[in-house]
Amino acid sequence: MNPSESRLSIATVAGGWALAGEIDACSSGELAEAFTHVPEAADGIIEVDVAGITFIDSSGLRVLLELVERVAAVGGRVALRNPSGIVSRIIEITGLESTFELG
Repeated sequence: MNPSESRLSIATVAGGWALAGEIDACSSGELAEAFTHVPEAADGIIEVDVAGITFIDSSGLRVLLELVERVAAVGGRVALRNPSGIVSRIIEITGLESTFELG
C-alpha cells in the first residue's frame, strides 16, 4: 500500500461516525479533520462506531480524547459503539473506561 493511501475509512452517520481500519500517526490527522464538525445529537451523545477498527495507537487515542473534550464543553458525551477487541484493550490499558461511554 502506498504510504499516502489512507488505511482508515470514515463514514458520517446519524449522530456521529463509523470508523474502520487503522488509526495511527498517518491517519489521525484525517480523523481529526473529520471530527471538526460535531453533529447535533438529540440526547447529547455523539456516537463513534469503532467495530471496524483493527489498530489504534496513542495518536488515534489522542484524537478521540480531543473529541471528548470538545463534546463535553457543550454538555455532551462521546460513546464508542461496538468496540473491537483492540479498541477495548487500549481503553482498558489506559484506564479511560470512565471517559468514554462504551457499548
